[in-house]
Amino acid sequence: MRLKKAVFLDRDGVINRVLVEKGPRETPTKPEELELLPGIPEALARLKTAGHLLVVVTNQPNIAKGKCSREDYSAIEKRLIELVGEGVLDAVYVCFHHPDPNQVVEMELLGDCDCRKPKPGLILLAAKQHDIDLQQSWLVGDSETDIAAGLAAGIPTNQLILIGSGSTIGVATSSLLEAAIHITGE
Repeated sequence: MRLKKAVFLDRDGVINRVLVEKGPRETPTKPEELELLPGIPEALARLKTAGHLLVVVTNQPNIAKGKCSREDYSAIEKRLIELVGEGVLDAVYVCFHHPDPNQVVEMELLGDCDCRKPKPGLILLAAKQHDIDLQQSWLVGDSETDIAAGLAAGIPTNQLILIGSGSTIGVATSSLLEAAIHITGE
């Protein structure tokens, strides 16, 4: 069986806007708050055309923190699929856990799990379930946590892309579109 190449994508700050007006690193808690960043449809189309699986790997602790219901999260994910187009994303892997008992309201989601980035659990699970070759794959994130997860999963350093600046590991770009151009060599 031939393994596939993929691009692992963080969600908030890579595909959709972070809600800075609600506070640093705040993410959508209602579907109407989810807005794609500029250039996302073109970026995803470039990556798909180049033959990459597109896999979202995202920490989403808002349910654990009591900021979002499970129903609202499902509606947010449904809106994401509607905005990017049905079938564009091959899979979405989510960690709902949070390790800080002072922030967690839903106690069954409290914990130091293997799926919460910077641990590589989501990436490794996706690779296993979709026959992905991590050596031929990329990760695009907007935080050192994302980059650390990719590194821990075995994605080569030069195939780790941080949107923004500040990483001493991998490549820095200003947007997912710029990252897609880098990945596809266009």
